[in-house]
Amino acid sequence: MKRIIENTAAMYRGEATLDYKFVTPPLINDPASSDLARAAALKIFEPQQIVLEPATTGGEDFAYYIQNKPGCFAFIGCANPDKGTHIAHHHECFNIDEDVLANGAALYAQYAVDFLNQN
Repeated sequence: MKRIIENTAAMYRGEATLDYKFVTPPLINDPASSDLARAAALKIFEPQQIVLEPATTGGEDFAYYIQNKPGCFAFIGCANPDKGTHIAHHHECFNIDEDVLANGAALYAQYAVDFLNQN
């Protein structure tokens, strides 16, 4: 990036410097935590309600939490076109279907119970 920035500026007889403070680490779910989360989800939801999404290159601050401790990141699914909550996050029209918040709380609670029971 530094080379591209400096050379692009030089092309227009200018100068530029790169002042980049940090990069969010990759978010890589711990396999055992992911298995536990999936098992917890299957106790609450129907199998067809659970969607395994392919990995993305998007950044997520949660990655800092699981750098040193095992963990798992999951979406609870708040997109509902009928309620106008289907627009992606980071968009000015993003909104959340608050009816799904109970699903997220239930998943966290089931995960916690299952985690404590295995340890």
